[in-house]
Amino acid sequence: FSTAAFATDLMEVYQTALKNDPKYKEAAAKWMDDKENLAISRAALFPQIEAGANASRSRSTIDPQITANPVNFTNTSGFTLQVKQSIFNFGNWTKIWGAQALVKKAQATFLAAKEDLLQRTAKAYFDVLLAKDVLSFSKANKESFAQLLNQAKHKFDVGLIAITDLEEARAKYDKARAEEIGAANDLSNKFETLAEITGIRYSQLDPVRDNFPLISPEPTNIEQWVKTAEKQNFSLLATRFASIVARENVKTANAGHLPTLSATGTYSNSYSTNYSNTDTSRRTKTATAGLELSAPIFQGGAVVAAARQAGYQYQEATAQQEQSHRFTISQTRKTYLGILSNISKIKADKQAIKSAQSSLRALKAGYSAGTRTMSDVLEAQSNLYGVQKDFADDEHNYIIQLLTLKALIGALSADDLNQINAWLVSTTSNGGKATGKGSKKTSSNKKPPVPRIVVLETEEVRRAGDRR
Repeated sequence: FSTAAFATDLMEVYQTALKNDPKYKEAAAKWMDDKENLAISRAALFPQIEAGANASRSRSTIDPQITANPVNFTNTSGFTLQVKQSIFNFGNWTKIWGAQALVKKAQATFLAAKEDLLQRTAKAYFDVLLAKDVLSFSKANKESFAQLLNQAKHKFDVGLIAITDLEEARAKYDKARAEEIGAANDLSNKFETLAEITGIRYSQLDPVRDNFPLISPEPTNIEQWVKTAEKQNFSLLATRFASIVARENVKTANAGHLPTLSATGTYSNSYSTNYSNTDTSRRTKTATAGLELSAPIFQGGAVVAAARQAGYQYQEATAQQEQSHRFTISQTRKTYLGILSNISKIKADKQAIKSAQSSLRALKAGYSAGTRTMSDVLEAQSNLYGVQKDFADDEHNYIIQLLTLKALIGALSADDLNQINAWLVSTTSNGGKATGKGSKKTSSNKKPPVPRIVVLETEEVRRAGDRR
């Protein structure tokens, strides 16, 4: 791990994650691994050629009373070339069909992993910003309670309030201190989570600007989002291809009952020499060609059991596909509605913060005038802290759900992160002055570009589609 002593934006973090994330590297290696299954399966359709060679020397001894040359030596050498070409083997074809589906499944799984990296990186990034906001609110809350506690001590010392008000103020302050400690620890944990993905411990991340746009998904018809997710969601595509693989495995298992036909050819060349009373040499050349028919009759029930097992596995795969289908539809609807809900909640949170601040000022003034109690002021301060946390949570959820919705329809890309990146505030350029982030520099009087969430069929989806 290395530590960055400067602020970093979302795209820089993502580029680092793209190079360093071990989970993504594993997915890429798995994709390359699974691609080879098709070549392995196709190999059974091509001629199988084998070559062999041999060389030997033998020694034999005969009773000297029988022959004048009792020791004989024989040298033998030769080579053999065998060729076998499958003519009919239904199992080989079903394996190829299954491998084709497996490769498509692997491709869809890898594309889902690419989107998962985008989501994990963005979530880890904004989790840090959320934790930082909560820590800031916790510090401000603790300082406000500290001021109220000092006021309560002073008033208690001169006999203006009861000890119960003092103890209540002390309890609120102690709770605020504990919340600050917890928030600081949570911030450290969120930085560590981000470091697991990128391999780098960052000291600071660029925050979100205050006036980032609140946009609704386009189109506004939720059913279009659902239909697109059913067609393009990579995880759902992977389960569909997995069911095709399982279906072809059933055919492969049942192919064990069928005969196979192959063409065979053999060529051998051998040479032998015998050293005895009469040295003799012999060379033999043999060439054969024919057809080989193999019909399975009984294999101990293994083929029947394998066919049953493959059938159960197919049922399992189709159940998983249906589960993934329902989950995708449900998550798409929830995320779409969640974005709309968070837009309304963010607007309401902003107004709630203003109202809570006004209420707190009024209650403090009333407490100074003797018309309000310490409990009223403490409750108002707690309420302000609560609505501030709600606001930070809703902002965080809104941004994450924007990316989640794009991922659910299989259309999330680095361009979406780059558009979100334009909502950030740079803390390193212009002497710390806030500037817009993104692929292009933005003027301070210009709003950052608004990302459009549109339904479209990506090139990756077209390549991963089932052409069969």
